[in-house]
Amino acid sequence: MSYQMLLIFLSACAVWTVGAFTNSAVTITCPKLVSQSLKQCRFTGKQVAGADTTRLMAMWFVNNGMEEARAAFPLWFFGAAGSGGIARNVIPKTIDEFLEVQRLKDEGTTLEGPTIGLSPLIGYPRDLSSADVDRVVNNPLTVAQITKKYPVPGNFLAAKGYLTYDAFQKANTKANPLTVKAVFDSFGKPLCVEPRLAQQCLDQYKTDSDNKTLKQNLLEFKLNGFAAIVVLLFLLGLADVASATDAYRGWFPDWPGGIDFPTRLLTSEGNPFTIPDYFIKDVPEGYVFVPKS
Repeated sequence: MSYQMLLIFLSACAVWTVGAFTNSAVTITCPKLVSQSLKQCRFTGKQVAGADTTRLMAMWFVNNGMEEARAAFPLWFFGAAGSGGIARNVIPKTIDEFLEVQRLKDEGTTLEGPTIGLSPLIGYPRDLSSADVDRVVNNPLTVAQITKKYPVPGNFLAAKGYLTYDAFQKANTKANPLTVKAVFDSFGKPLCVEPRLAQQCLDQYKTDSDNKTLKQNLLEFKLNGFAAIVVLLFLLGLADVASATDAYRGWFPDWPGGIDFPTRLLTSEGNPFTIPDYFIKDVPEGYVFVPKS
């Protein structure tokens, strides 16, 4: 849960901040006849058609008024909470996997000797010994033999002949754990890989004296995973910001924290604890967003 809350906050702040720099501002028109219903506009901006106005960020979500924001809020909120919740579960697992790789740095024994020259972009805690890599890729067992000898109970794909990381570990218990992890990651799948692809990769590695193919495959796998996480964070942040923006525009349009977000959150009148003071139950007549020219 802590991972999810942190990622929601960071991704939302990132998208909202970018929106503040890439979009024009809007003004909310608060006609004097309606000011009492709005508990009066506390921050007065430019005069627009003789009305008091409050300046807000336009963001990326064009909105014509409070009714539209209230109608759009459930769509964004339940979309972000439903499918977004499933997607967010991937991120903590990715973080845990990264930390697990870091813990493998000093585990097990190593044959030492010359290293293969891993790219720092891969994110491994150290380079791999060429002798350790050879020990793994030259395992006398084929992929088919490994899956048969080391079955994984309860794993549907393993029962169908797919190579799992657990089985690959058991087949290489005498090898360096970090190297075993690196070779398996180079197959392009984090937990389970089809046997034909795994065997094809191992056959290529056996004839590649400088481990160029392994390093390239491992780098591509890590970069693709990193790019997927970045895109996922952006989309989740976009959905979270859309939901929060519609809630803000629909029920709390006069809340000071929405002005110059997020810096206004640090002020006494704009901190999140003041949000309930600006709640508007019914939409006042004539309360509309007016684009700033």
